[in-house]
Amino acid sequence: MAFAGVVIAPIGIEYFSQLIYGLDLGSGGTVALRDADQRLIARNPPLPDSPAGEIGNRIVSKEFQKLIDAGVETGNFHNADGAGGIDRVVSMRRLHAAPFLLAVGLASQDYLRGWYGEIAAAAALVFCFAI
Repeated sequence: MAFAGVVIAPIGIEYFSQLIYGLDLGSGGTVALRDADQRLIARNPPLPDSPAGEIGNRIVSKEFQKLIDAGVETGNFHNADGAGGIDRVVSMRRLHAAPFLLAVGLASQDYLRGWYGEIAAAAALVFCFAI
């Protein structure tokens, strides 16, 4: 067999935006898709008034940059001062099917909501029995 050529099929950025807008990450969650050169392809929620939300930007947190520089396939970090001032735990993964980096952040207020409810219920019980 001999090399016959290359087939290229362009995919619009809107396609990737639609994929990530369907994810339910809570009220403070975020997801960002970047290419292998760390350029932003799509982000949810968008940041319309910030350079960090512009398609093609390479603005990433120092924690994210450390994971990229280390060459890891997956990693997690805590971003106490993330976009919008929201405290998040972020997971990063290099996708094998395409040369992309995916970062998903969940806000502490969202993933700890159930735990906060349990603490409040336990505190109410303790208060009732202490009277």
